[in-house]
Amino acid sequence: MIQAFCFDVAKETSCKVQSIKNIAEEEGLDKWHVTRTINKAFLAPEIIRTILNGTQPAHLNLKYMKQFRVLPNDWNMQKSLLGFTK
Repeated sequence: MIQAFCFDVAKETSCKVQSIKNIAEEEGLDKWHVTRTINKAFLAPEIIRTILNGTQPAHLNLKYMKQFRVLPNDWNMQKSLLGFTK
């Protein structure tokens, strides 16, 4: 759901919107909500796969994820930060 939202926003606004603030205004959302949502769309594929399969670490839930405003772009750093074992 998060990914679909982010990709829809990106597709619809790629040429029209200049900033997160503009997306938030156009969608009637808080700027921080949009930032966190877009950020989650770029999770490592392994993380997304485990969430969709329901096999993610027990602590990895929505409440836990909300504490991160921004996650690193590097997928290995994301896995480490979110408690995935190597």
